[in-house]
Amino acid sequence: MGSCSNKGDNTKQGIVKVVVSGKHTSTEPAENLQEKSIPEKSQVPDQSRRASQMNSQMKIEIDNLARNTSKIKDIMQIKAFSKINIIKNIIEAASAQVSNPVKSQNDINLIKNCLTQHFLFSQLLDQQKNEMISSMRLYTFQIGKVVYEEKQSGSLFFIIAKGMVEVIISGEKVNTLETGMSFGEGALLQNVPRAATINTVTDCEFWGLNREEFRKVVAELNAANFEENMNIVKNTTIFQELTYEQKEALVETMSMVVFEPNSCITKEGESGDLMYIIKEGNAICTKENVELCRFTKGECFGEQALFFKTTRKATIIALDHVKCLSITGETLSKVLGNGLQTLIYKNSLRLAIKSSKYLKKLSKLQEDLLIRSMAIGDFPQSSIIIPANTEKSSDLIFLLKGELNGPCGHISALKILGEAEIVENSSEIWSQDIIAESNITIGYISKALFEETIGGKYSECVGNNNKIRLLKSVPLFRTLTTEQYNGIIKAMRLEEYGDGQIIFEENDPGESLFIIKSGMVDIMKKGNYLRSVSKNDYFGERSILFSSPRTATAMANGRVVVWVLFRADFLAVINDKIRYNLTKRIELQDETIKMQDLKIVKLLGKGLTGIVFLAVHQHKKILYALKTVHRQKIYEYNMYQGIQLEKDILLQLDHTFIMKLVKTFKDNKRIYFLTEYVRGMDLFDVIRAMNFISEKHAKFFVGSLMLVLEDLHEKTIAYRDLKPENVVVDDEGYLKLIDFGTAKFIKGRTFTVLGTPQYMAPEVIMGTGYASSVDLWSLGIMMFEFLFGYVPFGETDTDPMVVYEKVLERNIVYPKIPDDFYVEAKDLIEQLLDKNPVLRNGGNSEILKKHKWFNNFDWDLVISLQEIPPYIPKLSKIENEIEKALSTRQIIEEIISKEESFVRPGFNSDVEEWDKYLTDFSGKF
Repeated sequence: MGSCSNKGDNTKQGIVKVVVSGKHTSTEPAENLQEKSIPEKSQVPDQSRRASQMNSQMKIEIDNLARNTSKIKDIMQIKAFSKINIIKNIIEAASAQVSNPVKSQNDINLIKNCLTQHFLFSQLLDQQKNEMISSMRLYTFQIGKVVYEEKQSGSLFFIIAKGMVEVIISGEKVNTLETGMSFGEGALLQNVPRAATINTVTDCEFWGLNREEFRKVVAELNAANFEENMNIVKNTTIFQELTYEQKEALVETMSMVVFEPNSCITKEGESGDLMYIIKEGNAICTKENVELCRFTKGECFGEQALFFKTTRKATIIALDHVKCLSITGETLSKVLGNGLQTLIYKNSLRLAIKSSKYLKKLSKLQEDLLIRSMAIGDFPQSSIIIPANTEKSSDLIFLLKGELNGPCGHISALKILGEAEIVENSSEIWSQDIIAESNITIGYISKALFEETIGGKYSECVGNNNKIRLLKSVPLFRTLTTEQYNGIIKAMRLEEYGDGQIIFEENDPGESLFIIKSGMVDIMKKGNYLRSVSKNDYFGERSILFSSPRTATAMANGRVVVWVLFRADFLAVINDKIRYNLTKRIELQDETIKMQDLKIVKLLGKGLTGIVFLAVHQHKKILYALKTVHRQKIYEYNMYQGIQLEKDILLQLDHTFIMKLVKTFKDNKRIYFLTEYVRGMDLFDVIRAMNFISEKHAKFFVGSLMLVLEDLHEKTIAYRDLKPENVVVDDEGYLKLIDFGTAKFIKGRTFTVLGTPQYMAPEVIMGTGYASSVDLWSLGIMMFEFLFGYVPFGETDTDPMVVYEKVLERNIVYPKIPDDFYVEAKDLIEQLLDKNPVLRNGGNSEILKKHKWFNNFDWDLVISLQEIPPYIPKLSKIENEIEKALSTRQIIEEIISKEESFVRPGFNSDVEEWDKYLTDFSGKF
């Protein structure tokens, strides 16, 4: 969806972005239209001694980084869509004779050599290259023929097998290409206009590969390899206790290694830095030339030398053609942490906690703290683990491996001792010794440390957990701090209602919010049944901020127990700033608003498919952005799926830092998105207006975006085009993410190449399959840009292919600053820009937020809008325009039609029958 914000002359609106001077450019999604700074003293040791020198040096360096040179990028705009009813049927390479001869070994060698040297193919598997070679056809041209023309769309990549061609740009010859060279690779990634005209200088033969075959080979083989490798890892014994996410991370980091028959895989006595899992073939294990065993598919070796940093204890020889998955110790540590065995034990602890009647009620944070605080120990067979006459509530003990014997017989692995007694504060004692029946491993923690870890007595902590979870389910409360949640919990009161009892009646004064603990409540209006709400649902939330009359009646349907929060108690907990922000937020939840309630203030911007207006509610004086999309545009750009997906995604979102969808409408000409109006400047312009950005201010921007991505990724939404142009700094200085035209629900992996070249992750460019971690790469690019004033890859390049090549090379060049500056910042940048997607968040969003760069960063203050923003945009006043609109008689249809110069005379939406494509929209506008 286009940005619904006011950004002066730099507004970019519509389903398809309008690129303006000075902005990075973007690749639009075919599937979504169917789918510089001076460090702060506290962070730099001994800075005062070198302040003058550093200020001068940094200023010279960053001034030379040419923050404004990115204006050149506006010529890179790439659109992966077109009007389906007016595109010309241009046949590429129309003058060629196309054949599919059997390729000789020389042909194969020429093609393979060219592919290997080309950045786009160099990282592909041999199997993928072979598939592509097999699908290539031979294109034969006579001298003086046009292969393709500049600005013409294309889908073919060529390798010159014989002859010579000339490259012409804007009528001028700029190069010649000969046998063994290639051209047209951009067409394999996207449906982009050709950058040059190619003419044959001699009779020529080319091997040609089309985009469809390329994407199919890359996507299908990667998906198949991923699933196959995942199954192997799942069935590898030492990894069976890992979580799915950890196994997935391992697969992403593993490399394929091939060994010929009789070749040595590992050698006795050598140091070991690789662990292997056999994918195909067989191998023999020998020690001092004596056979010990044999390995076959799915079996692993080398882990002992890897885990314990010892030399190889045996020699492994390939008996036949052997393919192995391999992983280094360094990579294993990055993915799983130091000590695989310890990690497996911790995963076992987690599994036991989730299976426990009591401990599964702990919060995620309490669970993590408990696992972190627990000691793990190994004990030999016959050890007395718990002596007789010990209080059962004295310790919490997890049996991780082996068996115990006690008063009730055998105790097997993953059983927990002492949990019920600690929870119930029992004084029972063990009547006899608890003894190890075999070598065992246990996790253990004392009762005192357990309660200290979870924050108090179990019953109190778990009770608060449930209440906090319920409070967070109320969108109104999502931005509160932990301290404020605790204050609200203390103020909540428990009330009970019998069957048929009225909780409140329509038009009663509204003074309280209700959250249902048990039972069901019927909501009625004017005697008519509207809906029912049940356990963990809430109702009456507007009364927390507004003492307006109840708009409906609530009646108990059976016995009902509710938590009640009164307005006076709530207002005593929060401050005026939070109250103001919550009031603004709840005003955006008005589902009763109608088009007739609105007046158009002015045009905000036009996109290729949509027009956005500033609108005002005639009575409440609330401002909105109204985006209109004509049915003709939906038809011509085949936007049915994209419109539906965008709406579905926006309906899922209710975050402080995300533009909120208020309501949607439709009539016989258009559909309409009514959204929150974000008045401000886009982040692209803000970071240039600020000139220098300190680390503190960069943390504010990066941290805010991290909170946004955390919310999106929890909902399995990948944004896929994160960049400064898609973020608005509002009139209070806080960030708002806008424009969800590229976003997508991703469960598993997707393969579409889209985004903005300078911010695209390597796996997007290669089309090897990706998920939401691509957004973290884009965030890493933005963090670099905030601190150093330029993007690390392709800052001044106008050719997307050149940018892609630099992204895939990943050669990050920092400005010339002292080594002890930006140390933690560089570490986080390197992590976010890791080529391995699974390493970018360090395990999960909570771990990422605990990175040392964020030390002393108050996440609660940021999300509750109480942190002081680094920049408040200076905006022109619009009060006079609003008053003029309110005092003028308007016909909204005429105002919108006046801006729709594209509408085709005679277009009939009934003839097009477009509603049948968007059945989910019926009755929702």
